[in-house]
Amino acid sequence: MKLRPALPAALGLALLASASHAQPPARPASPAQVRAVTVAPAAHVLLISVDGLHASDLAYYIQNNPTSTLAFLAGKGVIYPNAATTRPSDSFPGTMALLTGGDPVTEGVYYDVGYDRSYLPPTNQGFVQGIDPTSGGPGSFDYVGMNAPTFAAGIAITGTQAEYDEFIEYDFQHLDGGASLNGGAVLDPTRVPRDPNNNNLPVTPNNFGRNNTIFQVAHASGLYTAFSDKHAAAYTIANGPDKYGPGVNDYYSPEIAAYLAVVPNPANGNSPLLDSRGLMEVVDPTTASATTLADSNFTAGKSTGTSSILNVEAYDDLKVRAILNEIDGKDHTGTTTEPVPSIFAMNFQAVSVGEKLTKEPAPVAGAATDAFYSATTPMTGGYTGANGTPGPLLSSALSYIDNRLGKFYAELQSQGLLSSTTIIVTAKHGQSPININTLRMMAGGTTKSPVGPVTQSPFGDLGHTYVAHGIEDDISLMWLQPGANTMSAVLKLTMDRTQDAIQTMLYGPLMQFSFDNPATDPRTPDIIAQPYPGVIYSGSGKKVAEHGGFTSDDTNVALLVAGAGVTAPGTSNPVQVHTTQVAPTILKLLGLNPQSLTAVQAQGTQTLPGF
Repeated sequence: MKLRPALPAALGLALLASASHAQPPARPASPAQVRAVTVAPAAHVLLISVDGLHASDLAYYIQNNPTSTLAFLAGKGVIYPNAATTRPSDSFPGTMALLTGGDPVTEGVYYDVGYDRSYLPPTNQGFVQGIDPTSGGPGSFDYVGMNAPTFAAGIAITGTQAEYDEFIEYDFQHLDGGASLNGGAVLDPTRVPRDPNNNNLPVTPNNFGRNNTIFQVAHASGLYTAFSDKHAAAYTIANGPDKYGPGVNDYYSPEIAAYLAVVPNPANGNSPLLDSRGLMEVVDPTTASATTLADSNFTAGKSTGTSSILNVEAYDDLKVRAILNEIDGKDHTGTTTEPVPSIFAMNFQAVSVGEKLTKEPAPVAGAATDAFYSATTPMTGGYTGANGTPGPLLSSALSYIDNRLGKFYAELQSQGLLSSTTIIVTAKHGQSPININTLRMMAGGTTKSPVGPVTQSPFGDLGHTYVAHGIEDDISLMWLQPGANTMSAVLKLTMDRTQDAIQTMLYGPLMQFSFDNPATDPRTPDIIAQPYPGVIYSGSGKKVAEHGGFTSDDTNVALLVAGAGVTAPGTSNPVQVHTTQVAPTILKLLGLNPQSLTAVQAQGTQTLPGF
């Protein structure tokens, strides 16, 4: 089980002002209503999430690189320096904000590993807890008897972790999530929750979300779409619930947690091998299929896409290649002729990894040489000092992103698509801390703050006596055991708030006002604890930053819109905006009705100012 932190008692006006209340369910627009907006400023929208990219990073890079692609795009677009992403600032709710226009309350997505009080556990757990109809006491029921009358009568005790990350795949060690080993299937249905209100069927990622997506609205209007992200199965959530119809036409999400190796070029000192577009080549060293190098070349060890800057940039190149192929009127593999997507989207992981890594590790034997690694002075990640200056690994990541954005721009230009394409650069989440001097971690992790390490996390403090599920990064979300007393748990956390490094907490009426009522919404946490800025509830010695929290470092993300439909190019709009506004803006740019999105209807999400 993953653990991640919760929020303390009075979160303050800034948090409350940004929180949303539960809304009544909305209805999708009819096909006739989808085209309610008749003028289409753009034929294509390219949505890029540079995970971890702060508004301050964008400003810093443009100022210090005036001839960069980002600076060029800024000259043709509008920057929103006060853009905020979701709270919690996890990738999963951050993604859904961009694709549905809904926040965690409306979408029901708080974290990639959340909890749902109404679901039953995955079948790979073998049994479900319930009430024995004979004795009236607790009992366990094998999933073989799921449809037995006693089970159907509702005696099972619901409530389970709702996990939607790499662990729901057949084999996350492979870039394809194990599809090549399982007849093309990626999702292992025994690893996701079951819905007792739907014949105990597994809740697939796309059916976990509550609202339709921009891809479903576009598809209903006959448009072609493409999407790429970091987990092979989990990010099929972008398709949206089945009841709203088909979603993404061309889906491609290579697994970030998979083992990979960057292919060396022996003719150039074993530096990374580049293809004709200047993109790095990677192989899956765990299987002989689809590799250009023998597995024996990598017997000295394996590394994942997030283990180094070299690896993550090469991993991101898989998705860059897909976008370039799609711009050229092909599918993501480049082998099948398809329409150029009206909406195509991808995320970059390089900046997020560059912010997190303590230092660049040694490359795997047999893989390409790593210019960022030195046995004596390896390059470090994160920021330097207190002013937000990127360190060497983060600087490399930012330059890498700028270079790849330049490739997108050049390819759009070569295909005659520039004047009809809008490019949106934003981020699902930021990362904390920017000021490395505030960093406090648990034993084993890096601590720069003079206050010293964190001795205990909120979930570690309460334990399973109180908590059914907890998730902790630089935030702590806790769903309590059935019958557990919330105020008793809060009292214990209040007494231990120094050792738990808790700054504020949400619970009770404040939770209900800021998010939803845990008593009526099955996914709302009972307690959220926000630690002091700089605190990460982890003892990992491999990271110096995390996300998920409510601080400005986590939530104030970059947002740049350039190209078709921009009426005031070269400007900065200081108004407070939210990443949920991206979804309806995309539809409006394409001449589609933003009200076709059910989340937009439910919470009244507006398009970005200027559109």
